Amino acid sequence: MEAIYRSWGLWLRDGYGQTETTAQIGHPPGTVPKLGTLGKPLPGYEIVLIDPQTGKCGDEGEISIPLNTEPVGLMLGYESGQGGGLNRPEGSFYRTGDLAYRDSEGYIVLQGRIDDLFKCRDHRVSPFELEKILLQHPKVAEAVIVPFSDQNAGTVPKAFIRLAPEIPATSAIACDLFAYLEVRISPDFRIHRIQFIDAIPKTQSGKTLRRALREPEIGRVTGELKSGEFLWRSDVLKVPSTAKVVCHA
Repeated sequence: MEAIYRSWGLWLRDGYGQTETTAQIGHPPGTVPKLGTLGKPLPGYEIVLIDPQTGKCGDEGEISIPLNTEPVGLMLGYESGQGGGLNRPEGSFYRTGDLAYRDSEGYIVLQGRIDDLFKCRDHRVSPFELEKILLQHPKVAEAVIVPFSDQNAGTVPKAFIRLAPEIPATSAIACDLFAYLEVRISPDFRIHRIQFIDAIPKTQSGKTLRRALREPEIGRVTGELKSGEFLWRSDVLKVPSTAKVVCHA
């Protein structure tokens, strides 16, 4: 967005919405987009953020639309009559399933799907936030974060990465990425494994098929390493000496 603005003086105005709604949040004409955010609630919508555990509204939680009024862009319901739309009890909400927080200026920042969040050292990890940091590295074309159950460290983040063209999937590149992450991510959220893959699985509509990467990781042995998989340096001593793919950073 910023590069296009510098080149042509035009802002790309992204926004947030769903199949069941029109655009709920965005950067309308007349405003300067704030990079890294979805924008602010658009006309016709009141947006609240509901804590998934407590059900209370605050500055972080599930993006939701109160149904005490009739949101102008929300569909009336599904043809099957199940879920969605306005056929809900008074005082209820249309809940999107997406987690976000509101910054000090009132802009809403997406954190990802609630189903994709996981716990790491008693902290809630948003894959979206870690992926955003990885994508700022010039050698990374695509990145997907999934949980990995490590017998030594508990549940930790693992990154599947498609590298930019002409970049080889070597241990040197893995070590470069680990060093890059180490100064940008808190130790509580440190990515312990990186695996380079040729293509990120996608749905027909182009969305990342995260479960196709997440499910094969369930029940894996900690010391097991796949082709193209590299470990953060402090984990090197915790795998069998026969492991062939290890990052000696």
